[in-house]
Amino acid sequence: MNFFEDTILQARKQGHSVCGDHALCDRTETATMAVVCDGIGSGVYANIAAITCANRLMELVRSGLSLKSAAGRVADSMNRARTEEMPFSAFVALRVLSSGHFTCYAFENPGPIRIRGEVAEVLPQRHIALKHERIAESIGSLAEGDTLILCSDGVTHAGLGGRHIVGWELPGVAREINAYLRRGGVESRLLPRILNAVKALSGRAFQDDATLLSLRSRKANRLTLWTGPPENRADDYRLARLFDEAGGKKAICGSTTSEIAARELSRRVRMLNMDAEIGSPPEYQMEGVDLITEGAVTLNQAMRLLEEKVDLGLRDTAVFKLSRLLEAADSVTFLLGTGTNLGQEHDPLLQQLGVKPRRRVVQELEEILREKGKLVTVKRF
Repeated sequence: MNFFEDTILQARKQGHSVCGDHALCDRTETATMAVVCDGIGSGVYANIAAITCANRLMELVRSGLSLKSAAGRVADSMNRARTEEMPFSAFVALRVLSSGHFTCYAFENPGPIRIRGEVAEVLPQRHIALKHERIAESIGSLAEGDTLILCSDGVTHAGLGGRHIVGWELPGVAREINAYLRRGGVESRLLPRILNAVKALSGRAFQDDATLLSLRSRKANRLTLWTGPPENRADDYRLARLFDEAGGKKAICGSTTSEIAARELSRRVRMLNMDAEIGSPPEYQMEGVDLITEGAVTLNQAMRLLEEKVDLGLRDTAVFKLSRLLEAADSVTFLLGTGTNLGQEHDPLLQQLGVKPRRRVVQELEEILREKGKLVTVKRF
């Protein structure tokens, strides 16, 4: 499984406190979608137009439309903005499947650049006529190690009217990337390098808002976390096998859950420490599992560590180990057993300490991890 790691870098037009561009990235099990929108003008008005456009594209695809249909609908709606007082935004929108195949649609905006084998190339476009406007389509694939770069025209118009009569344009950006990589430049510093070049070409000041978004394809760091017994005991074996056959790192949160795993997989669970303080839940060990600890208490504490952005290297308790696993993962799959745990739900000490029930804390962890750009899947049993 590959993960498409996104990086976004922006610069505001000189004299403005708000960037008139907006970029978003969203992930599901089947695809990753990224958009860069460029609101007309500069400042707050442009920013609102760009945010509105980006969110509309995302919502149309989430509702079931293809990216092509969503891009066409949004582009045609911009035709009214040419003559009426309503927000206008150019955009480039990309959707890459888990297989690496992608489609990209640009409206009044530059298309994509792909870096493969440390060579950058501008991808060809096919123009599609709509009812009122037209969009440009690019298709291709991302293999492991490839990078795709999207940008706003604040990047490609650098040097407009000066050193470059019509601006730097995409071929100029690609040449800069190739020159940088040939000199041994590292890709992690590529976007700042491009923005610095834009600034230099524009007289040492940004003459327009400039946005860069890169998607790099790499092997995903996966984590499968099983917590809670299934509602139906007949599902114990199926859930245990699903957990055991998952790729990547594995963790179990819950003593009852670990007992089910040990029984169904015919393995022995061994306690590693006897420390049962509320701040340091006990830790167990079993073949094939990277971490086993307590359930709701540990999940609640890990959620708070991630939420508060605590230095996760401070301690080596089960809570910190779980937090590090969650932080390091690109893809997190929760196997959530929905069987009732009467001891937990009616424990007055846990209620007094504000320990949230398993289902609720998993839901909140899902939100926190998604905000960190991770692919999160919750499977309930």
